[in-house]
Amino acid sequence: MLVLLFQWFAAHFFADFLLQSKKLIENKKVYKQGSWFLYVHAFIHAALIYLLSPDKSIWLIPVIVFVSHYSLDLWKLYRKDTISAFIIDQVLHIITLIVLWLVFYQAPDWGMIHLQQLMNDYNFWLIATGYLVTIFPLAFIVGYATQRWRKDIEE
Repeated sequence: MLVLLFQWFAAHFFADFLLQSKKLIENKKVYKQGSWFLYVHAFIHAALIYLLSPDKSIWLIPVIVFVSHYSLDLWKLYRKDTISAFIIDQVLHIITLIVLWLVFYQAPDWGMIHLQQLMNDYNFWLIATGYLVTIFPLAFIVGYATQRWRKDIEE
């Protein structure tokens, strides 16, 4: 079932980075909770998680994903657009998915010993962190870091 968690991560990054154009992000920034796209964006996240979930009878998962994603994105819209707000937003989205996975899909025979082994598995965390950092969030960090020079080039 660990693969499910990574499928959810992939769905999150797909919806958060590939399915949002700059124009749609600007719509959210201008209209905030009145943005039609904020609702659509949260719905897309919920729908992708639901489609990837093996047990379609657990309707609470997409509801929690919708509400949490909407709330976190709305929170971020009222913050200054900084790298720290971006990182906090992404970490909280990922933590939400991890908690949902642990609550609803942790294998019944997966005892604390197995969980403790996974939590202390250096290779697992090295690979997982490498993928999570380099795929999409790193692009935003580079964007924030080079913002000053990009503005100079545009002028």
